[in-house]
Amino acid sequence: MIVETNNRKLKLAVITGGWSSEREISLKSAQSMVEAVQRAGRYEVAVIDYGKDLAKFAMELNEAKPDVALLAIHGVGAEDGVLQGVLEVAGIPYTSSSVTASALAMDKVLARIILEKAGLRSPPWELLTLKQLESFPGPYPYVIKPRNEGSSFGVSIIHNKDDLDKALAQWVYGDKVLVERYIRGQEIQIAVVCGKAIGAMEIKPQSEFFDYYAKYTEGATQHIFPPNIPADVYDTMMAASELAVETLECSGVVRVEFIYGDDAGIYLLELNTQPGMTAVSLVPDIAARYGISYEDIVDEMIKSAKVHSR
Repeated sequence: MIVETNNRKLKLAVITGGWSSEREISLKSAQSMVEAVQRAGRYEVAVIDYGKDLAKFAMELNEAKPDVALLAIHGVGAEDGVLQGVLEVAGIPYTSSSVTASALAMDKVLARIILEKAGLRSPPWELLTLKQLESFPGPYPYVIKPRNEGSSFGVSIIHNKDDLDKALAQWVYGDKVLVERYIRGQEIQIAVVCGKAIGAMEIKPQSEFFDYYAKYTEGATQHIFPPNIPADVYDTMMAASELAVETLECSGVVRVEFIYGDDAGIYLLELNTQPGMTAVSLVPDIAARYGISYEDIVDEMIKSAKVHSR
């Protein structure tokens, strides 16, 4: 746990950028978070663009000498435990989840195996090779996803063979594909802060599903608060989100995604251990509906930072 010392400002390294397909969103999250901590006036802030040149990154960390690293970064290499491992070696407390928790949550297959053993149901799924998928019999519609990407990159809803051919022609995410049954229903997003579910929101994108455009374009998705679901379903999802976070041993701010199916079933889709913190992101919006300011959310992230291996 990070506390202020000797009445001096805490030195904060805001780590952003990265090399994943989510780099642009990382930079936008960082901009919003830097503005928030500057408004607070309690921190000495350095912004570090994280890349594959670890020597350069280590030099910039050493120059900043931060008390805590605030992770404003998403995607492969940043949200999957890799960056967390670098910070563990450097002994720098950081926001969000540990190396192991980050890696598990990012891996949709391993996460589902573990969460299903805890009693949390996902849509029926299987992991196929590209060759196996070419002859996959369905039934239609079904969804294909990369095993470990974020921001809906690579996600497609497959209604017919033509859809599959188009999706495979653009596939750049390795030889394995997560294939899951398409569940028609309401998509519910829950924000969990330091293990406590603070609220939920229903989303209705203009596009067929909550894709990259719908996530990060203002006005592209309707945010419905409170979600239009039965009270007992709301309570069950709130408890399930906390159980999911506890099961994977996540920490800090986490967003948990559910579908409430037309069959009245509750299906957990995934956990996001470093959710978007842009002006149109869901966690800040959910928090605001419950009277929690953006600045307070960022402050909670900073206070919860730690070196997980110690």
